[in-house]
Amino acid sequence: MSTFIEIDIGPELESNQIIQQSLLSPLKQQYMQQDEERIRRRQLLLERRRKLRERRRRLRERNQGQAEIEMEFNYA
Repeated sequence: MSTFIEIDIGPELESNQIIQQSLLSPLKQQYMQQDEERIRRRQLLLERRRKLRERRRRLRERNQGQAEIEMEFNYA
């Protein structure tokens, strides 16, 4: 056997919840925008690092090739 109890929240409490939500909404939106901005900056940073690593790798390979050519030239 189960009993159901109906509780009337009342208009005061409902209006308080609406006011709280309307006050929290701009803050929540601000935090979400800050999070999005942080994520975007992080992605840009990671992309820059990736490009720099790739550039350094290519330079290292090119310098290694140049050094091998110079060594061959010096021994010839």
